[in-house]
Amino acid sequence: MIYREAGQFKTSYNSDQALLPIAQDRFFVIGLLVGAYFVIPFVANDYWLDSIFLQFFIYALAAIGLIF
Repeated sequence: MIYREAGQFKTSYNSDQALLPIAQDRFFVIGLLVGAYFVIPFVANDYWLDSIFLQFFIYALAAIGLIF
């Protein structure tokens, strides 16, 4: 791993059971979502949206379907 949980102490049971208990995980997910919502739609052209990302989304939905 790039980082460790050392020094990130939980003060309640709810914070210990959080979905993303490590601060670096939260920052990464927030950055990924910001990139997905604000950067990709303005940078990608029709080729990327129709042929590349569409295949990625189809396989992602198939993988989610295999989990549940």
